[in-house]
Amino acid sequence: MFSSILIRNTKNLKNLLLIMLASLSLTACNDHSTKKEAQLKLQKWIINNMQKYHIVGASVAVIKDYHIVWSKGFGYRNKALQEPVTTQTLFNAASISKPITAIAVLLAFHDIHLSLNANINTLLTQWKIPPNPYTRNHPVTMSLLLEHSAGITGFRCKGYIPTAKLPSFIQVLNGKSPANTPPVTVNWQPGSKYMYSPAGYMIIQAVLMDTYHQSFPVVMNNLVLSPLGMTRSTFGLRLPEKYLKNIALPYLPSGKRMPNAPLIFMAQAAGGLWTTPNDLAKFIIAIQYALAGQPNTVLSKQLVRTLLTPGISNNMGKGIEVNLNRYGQEKKIGTYFGHSGWNSGYLGLILGSESGGNGVVILINTAPYMTFKGQVTQNNFIKDLVIQIANEQHWRD
Repeated sequence: MFSSILIRNTKNLKNLLLIMLASLSLTACNDHSTKKEAQLKLQKWIINNMQKYHIVGASVAVIKDYHIVWSKGFGYRNKALQEPVTTQTLFNAASISKPITAIAVLLAFHDIHLSLNANINTLLTQWKIPPNPYTRNHPVTMSLLLEHSAGITGFRCKGYIPTAKLPSFIQVLNGKSPANTPPVTVNWQPGSKYMYSPAGYMIIQAVLMDTYHQSFPVVMNNLVLSPLGMTRSTFGLRLPEKYLKNIALPYLPSGKRMPNAPLIFMAQAAGGLWTTPNDLAKFIIAIQYALAGQPNTVLSKQLVRTLLTPGISNNMGKGIEVNLNRYGQEKKIGTYFGHSGWNSGYLGLILGSESGGNGVVILINTAPYMTFKGQVTQNNFIKDLVIQIANEQHWRD
């Protein structure tokens, strides 16, 4: 009697477990199907809005729970040949180069025990910041350079056509021919105000090269790109042959290919990075892992906290924008960090959460020349796409 009841109960229990497993499997299948459906809907939105904003090519990577959950190329890297953008296609990251450079500085200064608040001229050997009344009692420091508050001229770097005679880096700093930009000088008291200054990152580039006695691409590869596994990234002036067959060619908003381009940027620290969204996602995740206190990370929590600490501007840390909301908009207090970028023919954006491991990278190969003074409408595509992704992924501020 007892054994028969036990057998019946055992059978009932097995049946119950089978029903529960089937239910869980069905729920998981439905969840997966729902997520896939949402992802496809978002990708259709991307394709439609690329047409709306006349964007030739785009590449996107989405981060969730400290992992890339999907990445995809859209449109063309070469419209004339109908060659598509893939996840392996390299884009010029423009000013997104700056936070990568900033991480290199923080790693270097920590390793060789240099102070971010030291007079920068004591660290420069091949070139010095010309002294003037502004610097007499207020020296330029690395901290101020990273935060765009060192009083350095605010001009943007135009780039050089591939066939041009390139200036030396010292000629660029001094504004001497064949350089196409003015000399890098201090125009107001260092530490007195915030003024976005790509030219200031030329000085940072000089410091890193003088410190390691190596070219800037080698320094950046050794300090950041290689340790973070950013194998499809380079700060090289001229791209290696292995990359040339899969770069996103630059286009103007008219849809025409930009002539004599892509341009060469001597100011590599400010805007010379060539990369993919997947590699930039690795950079974001490395910051997020450090913030989460994960062991065996390349970046320390203390270093990343220094990176994200605001300077004079509440929304600028050490080379990266801070106090942003989930849409990348500036706030008094925000829990996201990121940076945008614009070079002739290229636009981009990175955005990551300080907790939870969420983020996005967007790179496109359509934009006007840097000399353009009006509204860059392709930026609206990037802003709208961030909102779409943040809402679809249920990000929180």
